[in-house]
Amino acid sequence: MILSVLEKAQQLQAEANRLREDDVARTEAARVLARIDDVSMVLGALQQAVATAHRLNRHSAASVDVSAALNGCDQFARVTAAGLPPNSVFTTAQQAIRQTTEQINRQVAAAWKTWTTSRIAVLPLLRLTVLAAREQATCRKRLEDLHRLARKTAPSPTDVDLFATSCDLLADALDTVPDPEPAVLAILHRLDQKPVTTLQDLSDDEIALLRTAGVAGQIELHRRDT
Repeated sequence: MILSVLEKAQQLQAEANRLREDDVARTEAARVLARIDDVSMVLGALQQAVATAHRLNRHSAASVDVSAALNGCDQFARVTAAGLPPNSVFTTAQQAIRQTTEQINRQVAAAWKTWTTSRIAVLPLLRLTVLAAREQATCRKRLEDLHRLARKTAPSPTDVDLFATSCDLLADALDTVPDPEPAVLAILHRLDQKPVTTLQDLSDDEIALLRTAGVAGQIELHRRDT
């Protein structure tokens, strides 16, 4: 009887140990899953930064370095391959990922500003004045969109693609017309100034020049109240 009771106690002790080990395993698994979710959030930001850098490198002459992101991911993979890592490993990984993301984003911001500024600067925008009214309105809207995108300090991959496409479309539209003559630009500049230019302020030759340049349709005449 004593032997059977002892054996039963030993069996209960073994079962208790097994159950305790299962509880620990469940708790440990929950801990790791929670920390993985935390790391996944910062990894998402890093992935966005790397994607933007790649897109910017492809469209421009920029050379944003993303090697730090690859090295950090390799190191984290090696640590986790040995088993369930402690919280300190996840904390260190999150800090490293954030630092790498900030580093890449700083490079992206600098390259983005340089690229967008240079692309807009080479556009022959003076030709906007000689485009047909509807085409001119479309191009001016596209130019506004380019400036809006260029002002972004944290562009997305979609922003990079959109800027490149819009800039190419605007450049193609401007290539369909020649550079306006200086005399035409001078007249248009006068018309934009205050006080308002009246019809008697324009000579017959100037009016003819506006017609020849194809911009007369952009000028409206209104009778002044007397």
